[in-house]
Amino acid sequence: MPTRRLSLTSMSLLISFTLGGLSSQIGLLVSPIAGSFNIAQTTAAAQFSWLTGGILAGNVLAAPALRYFNIRYVVASCYLVLIACSIGLHAVPTFVLVPVFFSIIGTTAGIGVVAVSTIIAQIWQDRQRQSVLVAQDALFNSGGMAFPALIGLLLGRHFAWSWGFLNIAVVGAVIVVLAAASRYDSIQKPKPGEPSASEWPLGLLVAGACLFSIIVCFVTIIVWLPIHAEGAFTASREAAAGVISKIFLTAFLGSFLFVFVVMKVIIQRFITVVVLIGCICAYLFVKAGSISNLGVVALAYGFAIAAVYHSFIAWGLSYTKRPNYQHVTFLYVCPGVGGTIAPYMSSKIVENLGISWAFYWSSILYGVVLVAVVVLGAYDANRGAG
Repeated sequence: MPTRRLSLTSMSLLISFTLGGLSSQIGLLVSPIAGSFNIAQTTAAAQFSWLTGGILAGNVLAAPALRYFNIRYVVASCYLVLIACSIGLHAVPTFVLVPVFFSIIGTTAGIGVVAVSTIIAQIWQDRQRQSVLVAQDALFNSGGMAFPALIGLLLGRHFAWSWGFLNIAVVGAVIVVLAAASRYDSIQKPKPGEPSASEWPLGLLVAGACLFSIIVCFVTIIVWLPIHAEGAFTASREAAAGVISKIFLTAFLGSFLFVFVVMKVIIQRFITVVVLIGCICAYLFVKAGSISNLGVVALAYGFAIAAVYHSFIAWGLSYTKRPNYQHVTFLYVCPGVGGTIAPYMSSKIVENLGISWAFYWSSILYGVVLVAVVVLGAYDANRGAG
């Protein structure tokens, strides 16, 4: 059993690691893609909606896939397809095929991350499960730190932009081996008599809306911050990549720190603080006067995204008496929709208002989330007092 858990947990953490790489290096690939196919940067950025949209589609398709097929075969098949599409991007002859490959890669990754949650939920229990979930955040953040640094180094040495996906494919090969070698036959079936997901409290719905908004802000900042660094401060691509890596460095460290913090602090108060940090940092990205100051703000912003995803999920599920798969699916789909529309939405904002407004818009949206969390917290306190 320990060996089985080790291999399955390692596979799950590596999936989080690759997902962090997929999302974090978007901003570094926009300019090279635009130059490679002679298109506008906004057009190149908008294409990543196919990638994030694929992740959302994968979240939805995971339920029937995991119901009818062996879960480790699903994981192995998905990452074999991801590897093939990454190789396809390296040899793609025309821009028309790029969104096709992006969609397929996103879909396979989306199925994989749901499989991760299923596996972790079933092989770990109680506080051990919470620790592994936080470790998923840590591996996601470490992927966000490692992959941008690597692709920034490669781009600086005139490698093709597609190496960003080939790097992920290498880790995907390890995932395929672990999935094929592990012993895990099927997901657990619902127990007879379990209630249906008829309970939809206000707190759960607000948490879903907040997750949607947080991911819109996160993706917008990740997409446009490297381009902002290159344009406003004439930074090299390697320096711009370093800014993104700083975000994920503190996010990586914070994800370990916050596992102890949330044991001592009410989750709603913790969320309030990290959302406030995100709101301030999104505004300061525009006001930073130098690339070094931008790096400092990036370090601070890393704490705003460390463990915030699973914190919002925990907060939302705390409003339900008996959380079930429909509640969890809802809390996955909401940020999935946000991640899907964020590249397209932000590209339109930049196209019409300028790149600074991508960060102003994110700061405003963070502010809306902050108000929602505080108001709901006050409402809960008054209702409890009554």
